[in-house]
Amino acid sequence: MSENKTGRYFKYAIGEIILVIIGILIALWIAEWNNERHERLDERVKLRQIEASLKSDLTIIENAIKTLDDGIAHVGLLDSLLKANVKPINDSLNTLFGAVYGKRLIELNTALYEDLKINGFSLINDDAIRVQLINTFESQYGRLEKIDAMEDNINTVIRPYYLENFNSIQFWNYAQPNDLDKIWSDTYYHNVVNYRLITLQVNQFIRYPETKAEVEQLLQMISEYLK
Repeated sequence: MSENKTGRYFKYAIGEIILVIIGILIALWIAEWNNERHERLDERVKLRQIEASLKSDLTIIENAIKTLDDGIAHVGLLDSLLKANVKPINDSLNTLFGAVYGKRLIELNTALYEDLKINGFSLINDDAIRVQLINTFESQYGRLEKIDAMEDNINTVIRPYYLENFNSIQFWNYAQPNDLDKIWSDTYYHNVVNYRLITLQVNQFIRYPETKAEVEQLLQMISEYLK
């Protein structure tokens, strides 16, 4: 009789232990599930923020491309006129002079990406989006930052000449020569204009569309992922 009671107690104890273990496992599973759910919610919030930031950047880049197209057209026309020694006498010429001068810079939003770098990319569950994020911000945005540095260098060359030889200067838009005949015959100024045209065509005309394409691709990936 005593042995039967001992056996029952033993089975009861084993059952209790099993139930406790099952309860612990269930609790751990629920905690892990909740943690993963919160991480996915945090991921969606972060991606929505990045998406909004990228859309803003895309607008900035598109406006920059349009402004750049106009600038290249104006500087290119001035370069052609100088080479052909065709000197139109009208105020529109001052618009061409103005297009040569001024730093062409854009400021894109990188704060969310920098925050992601600090707190870890593991928040982003999709490998392809992680790779595209890194490529867009590190590679494409990084190249645009180098353009900013180049623009500073270019401005160092052009600014002194313009301050000495032009008045009524409005960046990118207008500059009136103090002596039109002097600058028109100045070989140095011819070189300045040609140099400016090349830098716009090579440094910016290529880079902005490349970055635009990468941003559009990243936006599409995020949009599809968040559906």
